[in-house]
Order: sequence, then structure tokens, then C-alpha cells
Amino acid sequence: MEKIEVYQNSLFDDCASKCEAYASCGGCRSTAPCGCAWPYGHEKYQQCHKCYIICRERGVFNPNPQLLSKDFATEIESGYMLEQVQLNQEQYNLPIYIPTYTNKYRCKKAFSDFVAVDIQKLFNCRKGKGATLKPIFKTETDVRRHFNVTPECLLIVILNGQDWKLESFWAASRKAILEKLVSIGFTICTAPTFSVTALTTMGTPVPYSHHTAMLMRHHRVLSEISSVGLCGIPNLYWLDGDNKEIKRWANWLNNNAQIHLVSKDLTSTRDWNTIEFKISELISLLGKTDRFFHVLIIGTGAKNARKVVRKLTEVGHTVSIVTSAPVLKAIHGSKYFIGNNGELSDVSCPKSECSFSTLIEYNSELFENDLKNAIHVKL
Repeated sequence: MEKIEVYQNSLFDDCASKCEAYASCGGCRSTAPCGCAWPYGHEKYQQCHKCYIICRERGVFNPNPQLLSKDFATEIESGYMLEQVQLNQEQYNLPIYIPTYTNKYRCKKAFSDFVAVDIQKLFNCRKGKGATLKPIFKTETDVRRHFNVTPECLLIVILNGQDWKLESFWAASRKAILEKLVSIGFTICTAPTFSVTALTTMGTPVPYSHHTAMLMRHHRVLSEISSVGLCGIPNLYWLDGDNKEIKRWANWLNNNAQIHLVSKDLTSTRDWNTIEFKISELISLLGKTDRFFHVLIIGTGAKNARKVVRKLTEVGHTVSIVTSAPVLKAIHGSKYFIGNNGELSDVSCPKSECSFSTLIEYNSELFENDLKNAIHVKL
């Protein structure tokens, strides 16, 4: 976990009186002051058009109406506070494993339960420009044929991906895109996880104004997802150790008792210690409510997936692991097997032993069974 330096509250004395993000942030954060994050002399110092960080000084220096960057107030106004978001979620009986990358599968048998599709597969993303839906997805028939799913299979949009792709989605005509996703057969959609990280690429603290802006983007898109008729699933995320934001999420869940589906994105790390900390914080958050949840865990492989399942189910929640791991293992010619220690491992599989698609089927079945066993077997 990244170390967050603690600053004195006196540096934030004008939060309530002068900051547009105060209502959503709450002020007095244990992060850097919310001005330019780059040191004097750095190429990005006070060069907003070159910088991704949304600080309170954004747009103040070298203002130019032709620059792509907006000023801080405009960035904040484009998002929603969490308290503005209301959802109506339908009940779904989601399986413990939901595959992605099923477009790689080429057999007569089609997926018939749930399949997830991410930003990379759905959109053409462009740096500095709005994303567009890939032209191959004109109709629901096109989508189901491409991802090898039956007419009954429920399709889930996973709005996660690299930061620049999320920026491209944010810059897109989002409502039109979301409405199109409904028309071509998608039913459920997770909200995007715009990145929050404690440190810049130089190791300097990121101002909390940026985290607030990113979270407000998530909240805005979550509301838009729900408004077009998709079942919107909130991504529960925050800066590690941010108890104020954890409390805000818990209060929101308590005030929206109809929400039972949530998600947690773990695509950014494979380190179990980091994952364990994030899951422990998630369990603590959900424990502040009066009910159990179904949690979609996005993007983790076999080694960590069963541990995550075990930790969440032993406190009463249910889980779906949304991952491409079994498919990607097959793509790279690897076959799963249960090792002597009882854990799922993989070994190189000669092409002559089984077909590519047969290997996808085999890996997927073994992966799913391993997750189911994790609920009952002490790790």
C-alpha cells in the first residue's frame, strides 16, 4: 500500500468557503494541498493542458479557450455527488464465475448463462477524443454471434480499462452509447473506475481534489447507466485507508436499501497483500450496513480468486469472479490442473492434445469448480 503523508489541517482552511468540491470531498484530507502537484521546473508545472491531475488551480495558469483542459469548477460541475445517485436494481442469480473474452471461443456450443464484455472489446477509444461503439455491433444478433452466446445469455458491460480509455469514454456521447448498449442486448453495467492513486509518477502526492473529481465522474456515469434502463452496479472504491470515503459509501448503501449488487475492481494488482487489504476494507464497509451483498470481483486470476471468494463468503456475502483468466490461459496454450497442494495451477498443453476451444471449455469448468470448492474448503 502506498504511504500517504499527513498534512496539517491549516493548509485546507479555505476548503468550505472556496472549494467547489467541498460538498463531495468534505475537506481536511490527509493528502497534499490541492494545488499543482508538480514541482517548480517540472515540464508539467502549471501546464494544465499537459497534465491529467484535476487540481484546484486547473485552468488558472496560461488560460486558453482552445486548450483541451477545463478549469477546476467545470470539471467538478460535470460530476455528481454520491448522494445524488439513486438506483433501482433487479434481482439476478449470478454465477460464481462470469467469463470475458468469449469472442475467442470457436465451437458449436455457445455460452448460455452470463458473459461480460469490457471497454476494450466494445469501443474504439482514442486519446483526446470520445470513444465510439465498434461498428461490428450494429444489432443484438451481431453481438451474440461475436461473443458466442445464446439468445438467453445475459450480457454484462464492464466499464473498466486503461486510464486513457476511460478518459475517452468520459469524453464520448455517453447517453447515446448506453442507450445503444440496451438496444443490442446488454442488461447489466458496472460503473467505470476512474483511477485514484496516492502518488504521481514522480512519487509526489496527488491532491485530493483529483480523487474527488474521479469519484464524481463514477457517480455521474452510474446515474446515467441506470437512467437508460441498464441495471447499474456501483464500483466501491476509494483511496486506500480513506475512512471518510468508506463511511460515505456505507451511508449511501444504508440509504439505498434496494441495492444488493456491487463490484470491486482488482485488475491493477496481483499482489495478495494488496488485494487482501482492499478486500478487508470492502468487508468493513459492507459490514456497516444491515444486509449481505453480491459482489462482482473484476479481474483476478486463479491464485487470488479463490482466496477472495473465501474471505467474502465466510462473512455472508456471495461473489462472482469476472475474469478472462481461464480463456487467456487457453489462448497461451496452458491447461489448468489441481496441484498436490490443492491449488489450481497450469501447465503447457500441446496443440495435439486438445483443440483451442476445447481447452477454453476445460479451463473454464475447472476454474469454476475451484471457486465453488473454495467456499467449503478452508484455505
